[in-house]
Amino acid sequence: PEMTAISSRLSSAAACAALVLAAPALASLSLEPDAADTGVLSPEAAVLFGALQEEVAAEAPVASPWTSKVNAGGSASFGNTDKQDAFAIFTTQREQAEQKTSIRAGYFYGATDGDRSDNKFEASLRNDWFFNGSPWSIFAQAEYKYDEFQSWEHRVTGFVGAGYQFVKEDDFEFSGRVGLGGAQEFNSPNDDFRFEAVIGADLRWDMTEKTELTASTEIFPSLSDGGEFRTLSRVGVATLLDEELNMSFTAGLEHEHQSENVAPAQKDDFRLLFGLQFEF
Repeated sequence: PEMTAISSRLSSAAACAALVLAAPALASLSLEPDAADTGVLSPEAAVLFGALQEEVAAEAPVASPWTSKVNAGGSASFGNTDKQDAFAIFTTQREQAEQKTSIRAGYFYGATDGDRSDNKFEASLRNDWFFNGSPWSIFAQAEYKYDEFQSWEHRVTGFVGAGYQFVKEDDFEFSGRVGLGGAQEFNSPNDDFRFEAVIGADLRWDMTEKTELTASTEIFPSLSDGGEFRTLSRVGVATLLDEELNMSFTAGLEHEHQSENVAPAQKDDFRLLFGLQFEF
């Protein structure tokens, strides 16, 4: 922000200097004889002023099409059981008339009585392409996960399919999507490539001027192993605390289920998250 302000002041100073230097030339340019009373500039003066306006406009900062957020939090307890948890999540999104790109990365760490109990990293990318004037779209998404305490160590997934925008208002959006793809696990008892489908839904609701609710859910039925499936659901609320800093308090819940898992890994993973979020 400080550098932007300095740049803006320098641009304004340059424009003023250019206007001062051009003053003698402007003084020598006459008004149209038949327009003296109306103050209409002669063609030469109009061209000069137009060039100055274009120069000032070229120096103006261009707003980034990306909206990014960093959300981080942690907790600690000491006593009969010592437990510490921390997380950091980065999201960025670019929405244009023809497409929307969403990127997410998160890291989660936990320790109990000095022993690591949670160590997880995830990164995902999704792109939606829209059809002009139609609620239909096509999408492609990919995700990488590392989890020290799952039956697998690394997992890569990818899907393509079609989406539909059921509702799109300024304060409320709801969409769904269906696609096909697959998953590959590494350092896993089941390291064969699995064909999967994806059924997903996304919701955003501006509950008040300062509070936003977001929710998403995805179901991944296996097409290679009948009856097996995965799910991933998230719901979160962000309340703006400081407009100048773009700082919000966040509360969220995540649930991930994997029907086929090997003990001691659990089939269900719940995560309750409280933190501070900064938007830029």
